[in-house]
Amino acid sequence: MKLSLSLLGAAVALFGLASDLHAQTTPSSLVYEAVDKYRFARRTLYLTGTVQGQAAASSSQYFLLLDDVQSCERMLLTSINRPGRFLFSLEGLGGGQATCALVRRP
Repeated sequence: MKLSLSLLGAAVALFGLASDLHAQTTPSSLVYEAVDKYRFARRTLYLTGTVQGQAAASSSQYFLLLDDVQSCERMLLTSINRPGRFLFSLEGLGGGQATCALVRRP
């Protein structure tokens, strides 16, 4: 019985560590300096671009519950067609309703 309790304790600690790692790798918002490519498939946004603070472009996927996909798509197109003039951000990624925003660079 003592061995199974220590295994249970180790499993709980490992699950807590995995939850912490997931929380660290899934920020609540992301700002993209540049968007190179995107695609929507059902409720998933596949996005390739350069995240603010990173040196190289990367590809990511986000499961979103967007009310207005068309509005978000227009912002993505603007970001692609006018590189360097706008920052594209995804907010509310940690849960709930995600939103898109486009901000003109100063």
